[in-house]
Amino acid sequence: MSRRRNLALGAAAVACAVVAFPLAATGSSSGPRKDPKPTWTPGTLAYPPPPENPQLATIHKLEARSLSAAARGKVTPTADRTRLTAVKASEARCRSAWITIGVRNASAKAAYSDLTADAGPLKVSRPVFSTYVPASYEARVQVKVAVPDAVAPGEQRLRLSVGRERLTVPVTVAAPGPGLDNLACGRRATASSQDASGRYPAASVTDGDTNGETFGVGNGWNDATAYKWPDTLDVELGKARRIGRVVLHTLGSNRYAVGKYGLRDWDVQVRANGSWTTVARTRGNASVRVEQSFAPVTGDAVRIVCLGSNDNRFSRVIELEAFAPKS
Repeated sequence: MSRRRNLALGAAAVACAVVAFPLAATGSSSGPRKDPKPTWTPGTLAYPPPPENPQLATIHKLEARSLSAAARGKVTPTADRTRLTAVKASEARCRSAWITIGVRNASAKAAYSDLTADAGPLKVSRPVFSTYVPASYEARVQVKVAVPDAVAPGEQRLRLSVGRERLTVPVTVAAPGPGLDNLACGRRATASSQDASGRYPAASVTDGDTNGETFGVGNGWNDATAYKWPDTLDVELGKARRIGRVVLHTLGSNRYAVGKYGLRDWDVQVRANGSWTTVARTRGNASVRVEQSFAPVTGDAVRIVCLGSNDNRFSRVIELEAFAPKS
């Protein structure tokens, strides 16, 4: 075989490898899309990998210390938590919870595997995850577990299977109640500006998806006025409601470090009788999720007044939640 033919075959093999192991794109040179390719260590994952789009599945080499004795030598299902809770919210589209599942190959050979996910009367957004996993690698994907109208609050199970291997994750379907029902979920959201590409819509901040790994592919808001402050993000609540707690999820993921790209300074305002009143403030933030409780107020909209980010360039919010007082 000629040297030229060997080189051609080698290039073809590299191309196949790229197809077999799609990683989340780093994107263009503007904004956080300059960030390095995603990396994560199984067992110490700080944020979930990308959702059910196959092009965003995450794959990474296993560390021997992350494997239990029972898992060595096997291809097994995995999950990023041991229990899941989904609130049967008043808003039907918000009756769901997200979980990261995957295939762990701790054997000595590569494997083509089908991970099946079944939750009985609950609906799993991706019942089958088919993937090629090299030896000593793990592939993961995020799925949504939704609660249909007919399912009553109580205990259910998410059953994961890879071949003969099984993993069960208990799922609690919680009844809505004060402090549990997200009043912002599914509501109309608007912003002072948003990126013209359509990849960072303000409307996505009330869709129930808090996963920062999908930032830039339709999940999460990015304003369109670089280095200019303030920016505003408004969520209409539909009618006057009693509010005592707001949770803001800013950008933070394996690709986008919150300390570099997350929202740093902001005010929380509530609208009553057409006037906005500041009810909480955050300064110097370096966390992905910030929960703020305040003296209960009644209003028909919530506003985030963005005053600065950790790169001082754009406002970036993945999800905004609002709750009634717990008691």
